[in-house]
Amino acid sequence: MEENNIVVEEENSVVEDTNVEEIKEETTEEVVEETSVEETVTEVVENTEKLKVQEIETKKVDSFDVFDTSEKDKVGKDLIANPDNVVQGKTYRITVLTDRLVRLEYNPNGVFYDLESELVRFRNFPKVEFTKQEDSRYLVIKTKYFNLSYTKERSFDGGKLMPMSNLKVELNGGDKSWFYNHPEVKNTQDYKGYFFSLDGKEENNKAKKVLYSPDGFASIDDSNTLLYDKDRKIYARDGKGIDIYLFMYGKDYNLAIKDYFELTGYPALIPRYALGNWWSRDLDYTTKDIDELVNSFEKNAIPLSVLLLDKGWHKYKLDDGEEIKSGFTFNKELIEDPKELLKNLHSKNIHVGVKIDPSDGVYPHD
Repeated sequence: MEENNIVVEEENSVVEDTNVEEIKEETTEEVVEETSVEETVTEVVENTEKLKVQEIETKKVDSFDVFDTSEKDKVGKDLIANPDNVVQGKTYRITVLTDRLVRLEYNPNGVFYDLESELVRFRNFPKVEFTKQEDSRYLVIKTKYFNLSYTKERSFDGGKLMPMSNLKVELNGGDKSWFYNHPEVKNTQDYKGYFFSLDGKEENNKAKKVLYSPDGFASIDDSNTLLYDKDRKIYARDGKGIDIYLFMYGKDYNLAIKDYFELTGYPALIPRYALGNWWSRDLDYTTKDIDELVNSFEKNAIPLSVLLLDKGWHKYKLDDGEEIKSGFTFNKELIEDPKELLKNLHSKNIHVGVKIDPSDGVYPHD
């Protein structure tokens, strides 16, 4: 293809013609003067976190065999992308999964993985309509939603000075662009999700990056997840590659959600009985109490789907009288024959749930 078919940005030329070391030397003093103490502390914290992640990922590689990509028979057919959607070189592989979703892979050794990962379960999307322009040096991919420009065989990471010098993905219909290590919305508290659990750890309250972004794009880094073959054997990656799924959806967030679930698997629907009537009270029910309760529902023609038993269902006092929160064994003083009780309730299509607090651990009587 002729050179005039490719629009080469000025910043690419600067990188080619200018000695990067000279740029660094000329700007060092200015950067130091402008950098606040807060920015310095932030950078130290981020570097510390990166070291922690690297340590974790090293343990992953040490714990599992690195997958041999030549073993194609271990890869499920739904995990191999449609070849019409793939643009590949020696060190890069770009897969247009939909016109809003693109997989970006770079590995200096040319190693690319098609196994199921901890995140991804499906890649065999239908053929996508996109245009490709390329010559020996540059690649441009265009879809309805984005324009991707890439300098072939270069790492996606263009550095802090010119982060878009090697890879740039522009969102159509606006002035938003994505590049590798883009901060996205991770510093915007309004758009983060929160996760809570009963263990009360403070880190559960930390905001997490989510798929929604006012910029109209978001990425998920799958570079360091573990891999699974068809027999569910676990493998590690070689630890040298970049593997990112980039969602460029603009204002079509619902379509991004659809792409995400196609990629990662749809969440399981709750069972039908869970939509029915539930009964739970903080009382120590005996077998007799439960029988009378169920008979009362039947007498009044009120369906009962779930019966939840509170702490009284299990033994919560030790022999010395000490009260405990944890318990995994039925309290025979209240429920003499748990198996018979459950059999009776199940025969009436009533599901049984119990309250469990594992914080005190397991006791000898369990």
